[in-house]
Amino acid sequence: MTRRRNDDISPEEFRELMREINKRMIIAGIIVIGVGLAIIGVMTLAYGG
Repeated sequence: MTRRRNDDISPEEFRELMREINKRMIIAGIIVIGVGLAIIGVMTLAYGG
């Protein structure tokens, strides 16, 4: 997967890349928490907690 490039990315491009990664991580976290809460809710309803 490592791909070498001759030119380094500029600090501005790096900042933009980090912002995009952070945004996707936050979205993924929200999805995981939502699915977890949904599973807990279903289990509570199904087995009477």
